[in-house]
Amino acid sequence: MSDHVEVFEDVHQRLQDLLASAGDEESGPPVPRPPGPGIVPPGARP
Repeated sequence: MSDHVEVFEDVHQRLQDLLASAGDEESGPPVPRPPGPGIVPPGARP
C-alpha cells in the first residue's frame, strides 16, 4: 500500500510542477524526469 502513496505523491508533484510552469511564456518544454517507483515506461518490460 505504501508503494501507491509514493506513486501518488510523485505524480502529484509532477502535476504541480507542470501547472506552476503552465503560465510561463518563456519556459521551454518540461524537463523529462525518470519514472517514479512502480511506474513502468511504455514499451518497457516490468
